[in-house]
Amino acid sequence: MQTSYIWTLPGGATGTSTTNSITLNYGTSAVSGDITVKGNNSCGDGTSSSLPIIVNAIPTTPIISINGLILQSDASTGNQWYNQNGIINGDTNQYCYPAIEGDYFVIVIQNGCSSDTSNVINVVFTGLGSIENNNIKVYPNPVSK
Repeated sequence: MQTSYIWTLPGGATGTSTTNSITLNYGTSAVSGDITVKGNNSCGDGTSSSLPIIVNAIPTTPIISINGLILQSDASTGNQWYNQNGIINGDTNQYCYPAIEGDYFVIVIQNGCSSDTSNVINVVFTGLGSIENNNIKVYPNPVSK
């Protein structure tokens, strides 16, 4: 009859249990490895069972820059662009072409893991305003009337 269970965890994983289930927490120093469990009773240890776990690294925090009105992430893949209104659906390329003024940033997603938020760039459209006079006439130079 089993009276307790002995758990062995990969580096960076924490959790304790003497039952047949365990809840684990993976810290930033977690590494891939096997979770192993074996039963233990007055007759000794039982046969162990293992489950391999792969820990994916958190992607590097991206840095964005602006050239004219084109935003660029230094990450070539995995980009998801956001503005002050939230996620920009479908905008997952390295380059972003802002449609509205405001704050823009990117998060990189790789292997199901998300990076920290990039720097924020505030986009402001500048240039000529609308022309109020609809009576513009164009003539060659010189012109005679």
